[in-house]
Amino acid sequence: MIEKNSLEFAYLMQLVFAIDERDDASVQEAFDELDRLGVPFSLQNEVIAWAETYGASRKDTARVARELEDLLIDLGY
Repeated sequence: MIEKNSLEFAYLMQLVFAIDERDDASVQEAFDELDRLGVPFSLQNEVIAWAETYGASRKDTARVARELEDLLIDLGY
């Protein structure tokens, strides 16, 4: 399980916001760190798809964190 206060969660949040802002350097950094932490590629892909569909625009950080946490629970992480 990925805890909300973990590095894994922090880098997944970075990934969501970086995709929303189209910040390629931050996306790559998040990928590199998630790979280093052993976060499954399939989970990274799910988060990317979710971020591209629902994004972080017009949402505060707390709301995105809650929605990401719900997604991880739904996916069994």
